[in-house]
This record gives sequence, structure tokens and C-alpha cells, in this order.
Amino acid sequence: MGRRSLCSLGGWVVTGMPAWILSRLNNLVALPGLERNLRILLDWLLDVPFRNDIAVLAPDQTEHLQKKHFETGDEVISQGETGDAAFIVESGRLDVLKDGKKVAELSEGDCFGEIALLSDIKRTATVRCLTPCELTVLARDDFQTLSSGQGALAQAIRKQALERKRALTTPIDESAPNS
Repeated sequence: MGRRSLCSLGGWVVTGMPAWILSRLNNLVALPGLERNLRILLDWLLDVPFRNDIAVLAPDQTEHLQKKHFETGDEVISQGETGDAAFIVESGRLDVLKDGKKVAELSEGDCFGEIALLSDIKRTATVRCLTPCELTVLARDDFQTLSSGQGALAQAIRKQALERKRALTTPIDESAPNS
């Protein structure tokens, strides 16, 4: 099929690359599981220029992603330790602490741990659970595969890490009113 597709959207017929993108997005929405969706999206982004059989839906592609459960008060990562993984928050809330001061709060959909992996430095902050949390763990090698290169995903990961690194220098003022 390549990048030539045909689809009907309402009463309109869409062809070519827009139809191909719509069909890929439709397939992605239909698949369960964040890990599988991330892996397939990565496959599509990397393989589009190289081959027609873009994604192979094999379970072993996502076996290396782990889910971990943490309880309230658990430290997921500690400032100063060596980073070996990045984390994606599936559920729960976490505090980000720099030198004991709260600098951010994370919740569902956020990721953390990427600064140490991208910069090859020690962890820049401690992340502690405010509530019970489910996290997806992305090992160093897999994370570096996602963040290397010049693609949109890699650039977004590096941009977020840079913004977070800058934000770690400003503690959150908990007495300020929320807007």
C-alpha cells in the first residue's frame, strides 16, 4: 500500500498522503496499550521512508517495557544517583524535589528521568509519589533510540528535557494562589 491510500471521510473522498495518514491514525487509535502505541508510532516514524511493511504487530516488540507500581511516599528516583531509565506516568501524582524543595508536580501522561539519560549526568532531582502510582519504565537503550536522530519525536524529547532542566532552578511557591 505504501503511502498511497484512499478513504472516505463523511461524503468526501481523500487520496494520497492525507488518506494514508488518516488510515494510520485510525489504526493507532484502535490498538490498546500505551507501550504498543508508542512502539508502533516509532516504527511508523522511522520506517516510512525505508519500507512498505511499516509495522509488524508482534508482542515481543514491547516486552522490554515494564510497568511498575509505587505507593505513596516511595522515591522513584533520587537526586545524585545514576540514571538507567526514564518513566512515563500511567496514573497517580508525583512531586519533583531539587535539593529538598518542590520544583514540579507530575501526573498522568508526564514523563521524567530523561535529563540524566540525555545529558549523561547524575539525576538532577528526586521524584516522590504523592499517591499510589503506575509507571511505565523505558530502559536507557530504548530511550536513547527514541531520542536520537533528527526526527520530530527526538527533537520533542530533547526540547522537553532542556525545558525541564531550566525549570529545576526555580522552586514552586506553594503559598501562591493557583490560577
